[in-house]
Amino acid sequence: MTRVLQPTPIRNLSAAEAYPALMKGSYPMNDDPIARAALIHYGLAVAQLTLIHHANNVVYRVHAGTHHYALRIHRRGLKRLAWIRSELHWLNALRMADFRVPMPAAPLYQDGENYAVLFHWHSGSVAQLTDITPERAYQIGGFAARLHAHVWTPPADFERPRLDAEGLFGAQSPYQSTTEDALINPSQREIIHQAETVILAHLTDLDTKPDSFGLIHGDLIPKNLIFDGDQVIALDFDDCGFGYYLYDLAPLLWFMRDQPDYPVIRAALVEGYRSIRPEIYAPAAALDSLIAARHIASIRWIAGHAAMREQAPQIIAERITRLTDFITLGSG
Repeated sequence: MTRVLQPTPIRNLSAAEAYPALMKGSYPMNDDPIARAALIHYGLAVAQLTLIHHANNVVYRVHAGTHHYALRIHRRGLKRLAWIRSELHWLNALRMADFRVPMPAAPLYQDGENYAVLFHWHSGSVAQLTDITPERAYQIGGFAARLHAHVWTPPADFERPRLDAEGLFGAQSPYQSTTEDALINPSQREIIHQAETVILAHLTDLDTKPDSFGLIHGDLIPKNLIFDGDQVIALDFDDCGFGYYLYDLAPLLWFMRDQPDYPVIRAALVEGYRSIRPEIYAPAAALDSLIAARHIASIRWIAGHAAMREQAPQIIAERITRLTDFITLGSG
């Protein structure tokens, strides 16, 4: 018998119940009309909000008496509705398989092109850079491998982006932006193109290997991780999609690239992965290429993020230096 995960019921307040609280000034949150409407929909009109994150999406911690939730407001136009619904499908399937991942607390909220998702809150502190020891890297590698080994048949309407060559570099990439051409100069664009040529050769090699491509998290970096003893809790599946399994190791290595113990961290991460999936094809050159692909994704993401417009030229220049090292040395 298939076990169906049911969201925790939340009583929906009527407008007559909710709006008197707003009129009395007992709505202690910043002026975010989408968050306000979503909380009214979820029956949490007088809950308190704490801003947690504001980048592609806005994430709040919701304080509702003894209950706590995470409310994610999606940036308009960034993710298709089908993508968001499919992310929730996968999360529910992973929860049923006892993975420590976000648990949807209620169905997705939609008002026109505005989307919001309510999750149960995970207690614990997100990882910091100094938390990523070799032992932790080994645990993260094992978590990624278990995630990739999870057998699940998506529903017919399941739709997530593909992080293959087109998805990483093409016009339809989830990383692409309409403003990147204005922030990336021709010489930088040429270096990116040279790096893509090297990367694509390794992706073509991976394409010939069995079981190298499937559903991945896409953003396993410290801020998306909580450690509970020897268990890893992974947050924020907003970037999940169909990609190269090795790509799930690249974001953490990209993040840790300047740490003095980087070689040990890298070895532990790969070893942890191989402890669960020893058959994975993981040559160093392919992993270096996927780390370089992460540099390119970062450049495109920064170029499209209005809040980072002032810092963008300096950050992009640093990423271009890394890509130049990758082209000449094979790593960056």
